[in-house]
Amino acid sequence: MKNTLLTLALALAASSAFAGPYGTPPPPPKNPVVPAAPPPPACNTISYDFVEAQYLRLFGTNEADGFGAHISKSITGNLFGFGSYNQFWGDTDFLSLDAGLGYHVPMTSCVDLVGKVACVYDESDFDEAVSGTVGLGFRIGLAQWLQLDIFYHGYAYEFEEYSNSGSAALIFREVIAPRVDVIVAGGLGEDDYQQMSAGFRYNF
Repeated sequence: MKNTLLTLALALAASSAFAGPYGTPPPPPKNPVVPAAPPPPACNTISYDFVEAQYLRLFGTNEADGFGAHISKSITGNLFGFGSYNQFWGDTDFLSLDAGLGYHVPMTSCVDLVGKVACVYDESDFDEAVSGTVGLGFRIGLAQWLQLDIFYHGYAYEFEEYSNSGSAALIFREVIAPRVDVIVAGGLGEDDYQQMSAGFRYNF
């Protein structure tokens, strides 16, 4: 009996030494684990609030040099407004103005689905017209410095004659100052049409 009581006493003492006082939580670790910082985004923010000024060069059926200006501004939610001015001098001198509305739906942090509708005014040596256009496509951030725009366009010449086409453009962006980017872009369109541009973007 004496040996049994001694064994129980030793067992209780041992369990108390390892478990600590009843109801007392274990002490916090001396070096708490700091959560790892999230990885940087794979692409630049796809912006809808900016103004651009660019030198333009057209290749293909009609070759020309020109100047372009573009503005885009968020209105509310995912709705934005935009407008462009493009003036070219070359095989044919012509002017193009457009203004419209767009709506973008983020698919991922680097991909937006975008729809646009606009009114277009064109003037050349041979013609003058007011037309309508719609566009649906994707703006894709491929890297911090590279964006791909792919669009399908429907065009209504003077709102009577209808045609459609596709376009793709690679846009290189390099930040040179707060809110200021250098923009270099190249695009492909219908009728052996290619365009190169270089200029500056100011982000609102």
